[in-house]
Amino acid sequence: MPSSTTPSDQAPPSDQPQPSPVVVLSVEEPAEPQASSSQHPLFTALGDVAPAALDTPHAEEGALAAFPDQLSADTQVPLEPPPGPYEEGLGEFARQQAWIILMATLSREQRILVQEYIDASKAIWKQLAENPGALPSDMLPQIERFARNVPHYRRLMERLPQETVDKLDAFLGPMVTDMETKIEKRTRRNQ
Repeated sequence: MPSSTTPSDQAPPSDQPQPSPVVVLSVEEPAEPQASSSQHPLFTALGDVAPAALDTPHAEEGALAAFPDQLSADTQVPLEPPPGPYEEGLGEFARQQAWIILMATLSREQRILVQEYIDASKAIWKQLAENPGALPSDMLPQIERFARNVPHYRRLMERLPQETVDKLDAFLGPMVTDMETKIEKRTRRNQ
């Protein structure tokens, strides 16, 4: 005999799956003044190359709209780690897996900001690797892109758990150190 379900046979409304609440986070500026993007270690090594206009605050400060234009629904964030070792003896596959796990702890928007910062850093790193004698004026497009991303990345780092920040620093550290070394060598050569 076929059984039919009645409203009393169905699970009570509290047991039925509910839609997840949508959380909208606003981006707030810290109470303490921040260092300008031109005070980043890379800019210190490059000298006074960062255009002053890049230090001006965004028109929509505090809104997600102030982040890079790349925050569209169509954006795919590659889960490729930045160049360099994460830990001694960690194979490339394990390194990539560690990066994917780290990125999984971030929201889509946070991953986009991290990837933009990495891409901007890699552009300078690649230019320095390919042309060690490059002058800062030869790298203005890369430097401007980097300068646009530094404030967003810094704000993101201020809001992430310290453990996540430390892991991101561990991944990015070798590339940043290599860039600074290349810039120092170039500076010594040009003196």
